[in-house]
Amino acid sequence: MRLRGKVALITGSAQGIGRATAIEMAKEGANVVLADINERKLRESYEKHIMNIYKNNKGNYFKLDVTDENQIKETVDKIIEQFRKIDILVNNAGVISPCPIVELEEKEWDRIINVNLRGTFLITKTVLKHMMKQRKGRIVNIASNCGVTGQKYLSHYCSSKFGVIGFTQSATLEAAEYNILVNAVCPGPTDTELHHGDLERQSKMRGASKEDILRKEIEAIPLGKLARPEEIARLVVFLASDDNTFITGEAINISGGLEFH
Repeated sequence: MRLRGKVALITGSAQGIGRATAIEMAKEGANVVLADINERKLRESYEKHIMNIYKNNKGNYFKLDVTDENQIKETVDKIIEQFRKIDILVNNAGVISPCPIVELEEKEWDRIINVNLRGTFLITKTVLKHMMKQRKGRIVNIASNCGVTGQKYLSHYCSSKFGVIGFTQSATLEAAEYNILVNAVCPGPTDTELHHGDLERQSKMRGASKEDILRKEIEAIPLGKLARPEEIARLVVFLASDDNTFITGEAINISGGLEFH
């Protein structure tokens, strides 16, 4: 087990890539702490997926709004009190909403930036202090292929994910002397609730069927399919493990050949 005894905090882990990451990390022996703003789905994910792996209570879960610094500090303090450390942070919490620039309201721009970028900054700031004291740690930020190539109708989402990659690079330089490795993962289209919700909103906005939009999306992916959340999670596990000793500051594409840079 590559993560035996490690303590991992995973935001946005009630579903999708976050939940898949929590499952894979639990299988590798980590004490996983799930955090999400959706308390009902969060509890279901922990009870149905994580507890079945442990057979006993080795992890925990907390309702958390990643845009609320006070909530973040309280949650991190509770984790430190329970486990005495945080070895791994996975910043996965994110939101998306397609909209043309000329119709995009400032309130919605701010919502996307606040969750995807500001939230990543706030929780990293808090956890990094503890990791620096420990002089070790791993941080993995979930960015997107939209963080390296702009996409139509997603100016606010792309801006937030470009920002996550820039933040990852800066954090890398500040954390390196403490033996803390910081990386970003850039998934392409992935078979998650978040992505299918985005497709439905695009369908209404563009006047095209969800099935047609999805078909064209898959045709553009050389491997001809959406990623599965577990495929993304396995990369995150590697980057967070002691198998990774020299990869830091990277934004790694995992997009079935859709993205090369």
